Amino acid sequence: MRDVKLDIAFWDYDRTRALAEGQVKIRGVEPTFHSAPIVTQIFEGAVHGRFQVSELGLTYFLRTFQGKDSPFVAIPVFPIARSAIPPSTSTKRAALRARKTSMDARSASSRFMDTMPASCQRAF
Repeated sequence: MRDVKLDIAFWDYDRTRALAEGQVKIRGVEPTFHSAPIVTQIFEGAVHGRFQVSELGLTYFLRTFQGKDSPFVAIPVFPIARSAIPPSTSTKRAALRARKTSMDARSASSRFMDTMPASCQRAF
């Protein structure tokens, strides 16, 4: 079976760099990775159909529902919802604060999904 060709766009995050550099493979996919100097340029490209897979800011995603059904399916993945404090410089208090912030972000996203309009919930 041939690999599926996909145009995939995301910004140059340290958490996605291994994909872009080919260190991590996606089984069954022949990817072409795209990025942009400003992440909103990726969002615009996604909205205009330049990529099959892309990160998409929440406000951009919600705007696609204005007056019509959105062509997008959202998968709530938050690769950056973790502490940005390097372990070597963090104190116990800072690490605890960062952990609480990360947990608050996850609980906030679950609260958001519980209160979303039914038309948006089907995408998740």
